[in-house]
Amino acid sequence: MRRPIKIVRIIARLNIGGPAVNAAILALSLDRELFKTKVVYGTLAEGEGSLEHLMRDSKVDMELVPELGREIDFLDDFRAFFKILRILKRERPDIVHTHTAKAGTLGRLAAIFSGAKVKVHTFHGNVFRNYFGAFKTSFFVFIERTLGLFTTRIIAVSQKQKAELVEEFRIIPEGKCEVIPLGVDLSKLRDAAGKKHKSLREELGLADDPVVGIIGRLVPIKNHKMFLAAACEVRKQRPDLKARYVIIGGGELRGELERLAASLGMGGIVYFTGWREDLGNIYRNIDIVALTSLNEGTPLCLIEALAMGKAIIAANVGGVSDIIDDGVNGLLVGKDDINGFVEGLIRLLEDRNLRDSLGRNAVKKSEVFDKENLVKATARLYMECLRNG
Repeated sequence: MRRPIKIVRIIARLNIGGPAVNAAILALSLDRELFKTKVVYGTLAEGEGSLEHLMRDSKVDMELVPELGREIDFLDDFRAFFKILRILKRERPDIVHTHTAKAGTLGRLAAIFSGAKVKVHTFHGNVFRNYFGAFKTSFFVFIERTLGLFTTRIIAVSQKQKAELVEEFRIIPEGKCEVIPLGVDLSKLRDAAGKKHKSLREELGLADDPVVGIIGRLVPIKNHKMFLAAACEVRKQRPDLKARYVIIGGGELRGELERLAASLGMGGIVYFTGWREDLGNIYRNIDIVALTSLNEGTPLCLIEALAMGKAIIAANVGGVSDIIDDGVNGLLVGKDDINGFVEGLIRLLEDRNLRDSLGRNAVKKSEVFDKENLVKATARLYMECLRNG
């Protein structure tokens, strides 16, 4: 093609998290002489941090559709669909690439009605477990199977997720599903860790006590209540360990979680920081990174923790096992298994050599998730889809 390949990338919102980081890296790092990208995005949910500035600072073409957001609202969704449809008819892209469930549904429907030839969707996770009841879940599976008939290629961010989409939920045939792991700018994260900031430990008055951190949206699916319950149990069983717990992120449950921490008597033990931009500083001051989610795709925080050489303890859900090799570069426990989580956390807190060993192996594993791998694999997929018409 003599002109740049035009891509319209659609995502529900540019919040701090794996899907938005993935979309931002692709928008910023794909060869701009070969690919011309427009990002269509929606409104942030309450308490979410924004990545919008990353693309605005780099002069990426962006267009806000305010009605496009996280929550289901039939009137807003109807309006968002027609706004996206108008954008696609105006832009006439070669490729429409959608991210996240809401944008994937509305964006692909609009792409079908606009006549777009190539339609790509990335599953960063799925809503088929622990989000809704059985009837609503079955309805969403039906929608995804139907959309899959009209989708050129589905991207799964892990082998585990591909198996779920192809074999378990039968969303799409194996030949239409490609695995492309998330990518992170590892060098930028490590460089940021080396910059002089006011230390998180100094800021919160943590001294030299071991620090356990959990990073992510404060929403039910992330299961922060188990994290707090486990922290309380560790304190009861092993008060000599003197661990402190830091919750990084914002969201609808912050007030409820703060009240729960207080009711558990964890004042001065648990700290809420809200969203932070100094992630290098955050990881530099954390000894153990935790994840207690009920469902995940490929958690960005775990990839970042790998790159920073941190010991990790995580619930074995979604694509987590594609990141963490149990006992090699982290510890895995069952979903919602508070006893296993407490036992693993105590092991990490009392054994500095184990933490160091896991951290060294974590750095080696992180190279799989370098952003260059994501960019190259996605560019290859785009060209293959275009060649195949």
